[in-house]
Amino acid sequence: MLDDPRLHFLLSLVKGIRNGLVYGAKVRFPHSLVIALLYGKGPWPDRLRRIIQATKTHATKLALFVLIYKSSLQLLRSVPGLAFGPAGLLKDEASWHALAAGALAGALIFGDGSPISQQINLYLMSRVLVGVLSLPFLTSPTPQGTEEGVARALARPDLTRQTRSLPSLHRPFAMALWALALWLHRYRPAALPSSLGQSMDYLYLDSEWWTSLRTLLWHNK
Repeated sequence: MLDDPRLHFLLSLVKGIRNGLVYGAKVRFPHSLVIALLYGKGPWPDRLRRIIQATKTHATKLALFVLIYKSSLQLLRSVPGLAFGPAGLLKDEASWHALAAGALAGALIFGDGSPISQQINLYLMSRVLVGVLSLPFLTSPTPQGTEEGVARALARPDLTRQTRSLPSLHRPFAMALWALALWLHRYRPAALPSSLGQSMDYLYLDSEWWTSLRTLLWHNK
């Protein structure tokens, strides 16, 4: 049954949902635990409930995103006449299908403006920006049009890391990013997400204040 090609798509959904739940829990639980230890307020049972709720929300969102994205991609492939434009990885797939499926899933799952969605979107934005800036320097085209393309795409270190004289974007990227971050923090703090603003306050503003050796070296306040 597991090798039945007729069941491959449904089984891929099951595995994708499973991986979304596992990955979301692995990422969110330690993050929420550290935040609760460092900045949490209230009794520990309440903090633990918040940790579990945040972990559940993150994991569920990723699982639902995988479900919607893969289902949308399959639906677009199955509609005759929609495979126009540059070819994608599989037969009857156009490269724009991934754009459309990603847009739909992103809007439905991560477009609600919740704190967790905002964190995930901001995390993704920086990585996507680096990826887009690297596009002109990639020399290996994405394999197109066959099932072998998927197998080759899984070997991404061999596929996407081949570049021609790729200049280091890390320093100018960090320079622009941190310049904007510190300017916003100092002159437009309301524009920053509260979690980032609190972290930057702790580093750059709280370090300007102390009343004794205790609040200088041992306690922040």
